[in-house]
Amino acid sequence: MALFGGGGHMNFDSPIYRILSKIFDIVMVGVLWIACCCGIITIGASTAALYYVMLKLAKNEEGSLVHSFFHSFKMNFKQSIPLTLLELLYLFVVFFEISLIRTMSAELSNTSALYGLCIAVLVIGTGIYSWVYPYFARFTDTVGGTIRKGALLAVGHFPRTLFMAGLKLIPAIWFVISPETLFRSLWFWMFLGGGFISYLCSFMINPVFDRMMPKEEHTEMTEEEQDAAYDELKKTFEEEDKN
Repeated sequence: MALFGGGGHMNFDSPIYRILSKIFDIVMVGVLWIACCCGIITIGASTAALYYVMLKLAKNEEGSLVHSFFHSFKMNFKQSIPLTLLELLYLFVVFFEISLIRTMSAELSNTSALYGLCIAVLVIGTGIYSWVYPYFARFTDTVGGTIRKGALLAVGHFPRTLFMAGLKLIPAIWFVISPETLFRSLWFWMFLGGGFISYLCSFMINPVFDRMMPKEEHTEMTEEEQDAAYDELKKTFEEEDKN
């Protein structure tokens, strides 16, 4: 159990070392994610890359995290733009409606019902996108097929969806309850929250995706062979989208 072995040398097989190493990996990938989201239009590619790495981390699959992140980011960038725009559009509409209801609350008699409707739409959208980006990162499909599959997975695995949506909406709920304390902990959500939440969600997602994998994809492949096959399939579906 000791972090250092005999003679004061680092014990790399120590459970404590493995835990600290895992935490470092999660934080590092989370920082890469938030940094690559700064371009706004890159949110989709960055989130897909985040899950591409986190799904592997949750299964203790070794590899270069930085290389895997940017490899996925590069391959998914063009195809992720429609997914990003759709997500931003739905979020804009929801928060615009909430702002409008708040502004006109004195003139409206059913503000609670309207707020409830907006929250329901927010939860549904968050639940669907909790599957969209991981699916997009792991499988090859058209943009429409990805959204459709995300919706089907959200409905078909509702308890998992609810758990993941709840995790992702913690900052939004916190903002409603106490915006001052949220702003004081904003650094945590920016640099740590995304990584740890996606890591926890990966444990919900991996068992589902494992059942969806074709049998031949369970054969042993090197990381380079996996990336090459992934690239080829992504290019094929990008061409289908153009047509």
